[in-house]
Amino acid sequence: MAGSFQINLQGIRQTAMASSGTAKPWDASTLFYNPAGLSDLGSFQVYASGFYVSPNISYSQAPATGYRVDAQKLSSFPFAVYAGGAVSKDKRLGAGIGIFTPFGSKVSWGSDWRGRYLVRDISLACIQIQPTISYKFSDHFSIGAGLNYGFGSMEINKALPLTFADGSDGAVKLEGNGTGWGFNVGLHYKPVEEIELGLTYRHGMTMKVNDGTASFSAPHSLQSSLPANGTTGFSTRLPLPHITTLGMAYNVNSRLTLQGDLVFAIWSRYKSLDFTFDENTALVQNSSEVKKNNNTLAVRLGANYKITQALELMAGFGYDPTPISKNYMSPDAVDGNRFIMSGGIAYTLGDMVSIMGSFQYTTTPTRYATHSPSNFSGAYEIKSFTPALGIAVKF
Repeated sequence: MAGSFQINLQGIRQTAMASSGTAKPWDASTLFYNPAGLSDLGSFQVYASGFYVSPNISYSQAPATGYRVDAQKLSSFPFAVYAGGAVSKDKRLGAGIGIFTPFGSKVSWGSDWRGRYLVRDISLACIQIQPTISYKFSDHFSIGAGLNYGFGSMEINKALPLTFADGSDGAVKLEGNGTGWGFNVGLHYKPVEEIELGLTYRHGMTMKVNDGTASFSAPHSLQSSLPANGTTGFSTRLPLPHITTLGMAYNVNSRLTLQGDLVFAIWSRYKSLDFTFDENTALVQNSSEVKKNNNTLAVRLGANYKITQALELMAGFGYDPTPISKNYMSPDAVDGNRFIMSGGIAYTLGDMVSIMGSFQYTTTPTRYATHSPSNFSGAYEIKSFTPALGIAVKF
C-alpha cells in the first residue's frame, strides 16, 4: 500500500521489494514503474497479477474515554494487466498497454458511531489504462512515455444532525462516476553492467465527477427544505498527486540485485474537497472541506536473489510518510506514516512462463489527529497484510 488513498501494487516483484522498481525492468510491469524499460525487455510479454487488500483500521476517542471502534473489515482486489515489450526487429522500439488500479479506498465505520456526521462509509475506486511507447537509443540509454486515461466511482454515506421521531438521524448519500487524463515519462540509464538508474514522472490527473447524485433523507417537517424528491445532482473534483521517482539498482553479481527508490509525491495540489449541488436549499448548500495536504518523500528498498536459474527470492522494506496534516485528518481518509515489510518468490518454467507470489505487511504507529473543521479528535491505527499472485509469459 501507499500514502492516503494511493495503491502502489502494480507488479508482483516490485511489491515483494517494498514497491521499488524504477531502475530495473524486471518484466512487462515496467510499463507502470518506468515506461523506458519496455524496449529493454528483449521480448514481448503478457502479464497479469491480482492482490487481496483487507486492512484493519481502528479509532479510539481522545482524550481517553474508553470509546473504541474497529472499522468493518472490507476487502478489495486491486489488479494489474500488461502486454508489451520490444516490437521492432532491432529490439530498439518498445510498445505496450497496461490496465491497473493505482488509487482507491474503502472504509465503513457503522451507522451509529460517534463520527457518523463526518462519514459512515466511503468507497473510492479508480482504474487507469496506459498505452506506452519506448525507444532504446543504445545499450546504455532508453526513454519512454505513456498516456493515462482514468475512470472510477465514488460513494459516500454520512449522517445528518436531523432527528426523526424514532431518534434516528437524517442521512445523505453521494455517488457518482468520474474520469481524468494524465501521462507519464521515464528514463533508463545503464552506465556500466552493474549499475542501472531510472527516473520517472507521473502527472497526476484530476478526476472529475460532473453528474453525481446526492440523495437526502430528513424528517417530514423538513422535507420542504430539501431538493425535490430529496435528490439533486452534484459535481466535484479529486486532484491526484504528481509523482517523481528516482531509482537505482546494483547488480552485485549474477545472483544478487539490490535496488532502491526515492518517491516524491506532490499531494499539496489536493487543497480541498468541494461539492457543487445543482439545487441549493435551506438544508442543502455547496460545501468545501479544506485538506491542507503535505508533499511527501518515500523510501523503498529491495533485494532479489536468484537461488537457481528458475527460483528467485525477494525482500524489501519501505517508509511512506502520510501526506495528511495532523489537524485535518477525517475518518473518511485515515492515514499515518507507513512502515512496509515485504517478500516474495518467483519460479520460471522453461524459458517462457514465470509464476510469482508476494506479500506486503503495512503498519502505522498510533496517530493522534484532529479534524479541525468539526473538532473531531482521536487516535487511529492501520495494519494490513496484502498477499498477491501473478504470471508472466514471454513470446
